[in-house]
Amino acid sequence: MHANTRALWHDRKDPMKVYGKPVDEQTRCVHYRTDKDIIAIKFRCCGKYYPCFRCHEECSDHAVKVWPEGQWQERAILCGVCRTELTIAEYRASSCCPSCSAEFNEACRNHAHLYFDVSSKDAVSERSDSRPRAEMASPMASAVWISPTITGTTIS
Repeated sequence: MHANTRALWHDRKDPMKVYGKPVDEQTRCVHYRTDKDIIAIKFRCCGKYYPCFRCHEECSDHAVKVWPEGQWQERAILCGVCRTELTIAEYRASSCCPSCSAEFNEACRNHAHLYFDVSSKDAVSERSDSRPRAEMASPMASAVWISPTITGTTIS
């Protein structure tokens, strides 16, 4: 494990660790921390959950492998609010968690091409606004910085 990698989740029944640079128990990270930044993505290349592509880039020692469309039935999205694992297809078709109704950040679609093998048409439209999620208009966009010093949280 990379020296800067931090594990966030540890559940006794089914360990689902979130690596990278999380700042809270709902998978927000130092890069993206609005009220809707509540998912973590299981990266195909390593099978580990990270809050975002930047966390993976900074805390792993390998290149990203995107999920091909033929594998979008894999459970690879973690809701940080209720810890439900969604398939990629469920997540891409939703604007909120089907289990707890927590809203997902709609601007995440701008980075879909970094996680999923999307068609070139989808990739162009999904990249139309490439600003980081934390810079998008939201109630927390101007919020006070959330300290990134949390090294891990155990949730029982």
